[in-house]
Amino acid sequence: MHCPFPGDISDSEWEQLSEELEPFKDRYKIYNLSGLKYDYSKMFEGIVVEYPLDEFIPPIMTELKAIIDDIFSWINQSAGNTALVHCHGKDSNRSGLVIAGTLLKVHNVNSECALDVIEKALFIRFKIPSFRRYLSYFSHGIFKGFPQHQERVYLHKIKFNSIPNFKLTGGCDPHYAVLQNGKKIFFSKKLKGRKEKDPVEFFCGNLLVGGDIRIEFYHKNYTKLMFSVSLNTAFEVPSRTIPEGSKPSKTMNVLVFEKDKLDQACNDNKHFQNYFKLEIYYIRD
Repeated sequence: MHCPFPGDISDSEWEQLSEELEPFKDRYKIYNLSGLKYDYSKMFEGIVVEYPLDEFIPPIMTELKAIIDDIFSWINQSAGNTALVHCHGKDSNRSGLVIAGTLLKVHNVNSECALDVIEKALFIRFKIPSFRRYLSYFSHGIFKGFPQHQERVYLHKIKFNSIPNFKLTGGCDPHYAVLQNGKKIFFSKKLKGRKEKDPVEFFCGNLLVGGDIRIEFYHKNYTKLMFSVSLNTAFEVPSRTIPEGSKPSKTMNVLVFEKDKLDQACNDNKHFQNYFKLEIYYIRD
């Protein structure tokens, strides 16, 4: 069940919510994903579990699994136990991911089936591609097992096939930051004055990363985010592989993300061409 909180609703809506919760009595628990603090003394004292998640960035896999395992454990403690999920988000990406993941675990359905249920029953539709990607990771973990170790890789190169237009005269001054498990670990140099048809290749110096990775791409300074992508190295399968010339025993792997798979860029037709895509080149450790 998708749940609002006091402060989000009017008094009449609060009374209606109280009536809807009455049949559950003491058999429900609320999972607050919003990171906001509320006064629970009016009704919810002692039955709220807080898992503060970012509204626009999917949680790391260990955190997502912990939340869903917690809900699964509560539901299975006793017949009739119910979990209510609250996130206070405009697009409900956080609650959608957790609810869909719980459906996967409880009913052994695939990710597309879970997405169909939350879209039709709760009117939740993911607008951030990385949330959908993390649901597919969780589905893989449910059916094929979760990795026991982080897959470490060396980031070799990042490539754009075209240049976003963030300047009035076209083009941009692109640079990027790499986050690992939620912490920034690398900042690239800025490439100035790149136009639409200029090739862009960032050489990453074989940066060693593993686990949950987020790459954020900026124009000019670190306040103008152009687009980003979140991924987990243990779950990604390369789009293609090529021989690595200097190390015959190693293979260069390439991940390709089309525009509709990139956060922010997916719905931005003003700054990005429809054929824009990102390529990430890496070698496994």
